[in-house]
Amino acid sequence: MLDITPNQATFIGAFGGAALGAVIGGAVSSFVARYTVKHSANYTGQIETINQVLTSLAATQEETKQHYAQSVADERMRQEENERRTESAQWKPQAHIESKAEGVEQVNKLILKDQANFYLIEASLVSQDGAKLVDYPVNAGISTTGFSLPISHASLNKITSNNQQFFDTETFGGAIRYIVKREKDGASYTGEIRFHGERVYLNSTCFYKLTG
Repeated sequence: MLDITPNQATFIGAFGGAALGAVIGGAVSSFVARYTVKHSANYTGQIETINQVLTSLAATQEETKQHYAQSVADERMRQEENERRTESAQWKPQAHIESKAEGVEQVNKLILKDQANFYLIEASLVSQDGAKLVDYPVNAGISTTGFSLPISHASLNKITSNNQQFFDTETFGGAIRYIVKREKDGASYTGEIRFHGERVYLNSTCFYKLTG
């Protein structure tokens, strides 16, 4: 048995424990390192997968943005088309009957006006009960912002002839029916202006004066 003092025994025990701990710790560290390398996740593969996912998400986001932009553009076009249709459906020119003395005659005219060019397709004289009596000559190929269509005395005779109301009161009723079409978009409108007519005299000559 070695003859050592208690202090020497303590020193030797401490030194030996440290040395043994170092050996065991080194072995454990080596084992952990080998195990980690063998069994740890494939970080390179994970990074590649993440990059692929991010690329796919970016492409999807761009596709979504383009789809949204196209949807907005399509909706805007639909709204504009609906507005055009609504505006076209509501379009009609200003219309009235003008009656005034010109020289020795009382002249009656259908006046049509609008800011945009339009065509006068048809104009006709209609009796008080709605029967068409006369088709006035028009040039449907001319487009302009205004028309002044004469309503002839002879055509009004179609209403007053054999009209008991006219014989009794020298007044009568009727209408001018017309069809117009706007040049820029083809919007059409069929209108009717009802009028009140009466007999007037200029230089002892009988004429008709229309109000409508």
